[in-house]
Amino acid sequence: MNTESAYIEIADLAVWYPDRDSSDGRLNVLDGLSLSIPQGAFTSVIGPNGCGKTTLLLCLAGLLPPNRGSVRIAGASPGDTLCGYVFQNYRDSLFPWLTVLDNISFPLTVQRVSGVNAILS
Repeated sequence: MNTESAYIEIADLAVWYPDRDSSDGRLNVLDGLSLSIPQGAFTSVIGPNGCGKTTLLLCLAGLLPPNRGSVRIAGASPGDTLCGYVFQNYRDSLFPWLTVLDNISFPLTVQRVSGVNAILS
């Protein structure tokens, strides 16, 4: 793929976590991952538990800096882009006393977006 047309560009991405049980003191989760995704592409990340899917998404969202390599979204680093992210334990992120609509509109209300009820109704 022509990397100039890539919307998401991952180059030589490596992420590791401390691991006292390994010989080098770290657990390699991602190592040398490179991927180019064009704008508008529908892309899925599939794999077994513990293979690094969530780690990759955390890097893409700018919530976890890679130990090596780079992530670019529309030419910018993830921390400089607007990204929505829903954690896997989304039930812990909801307000059980609010309705579904109220949970959805809560971030808009906090940001003082006017006409939230009219938009979502």
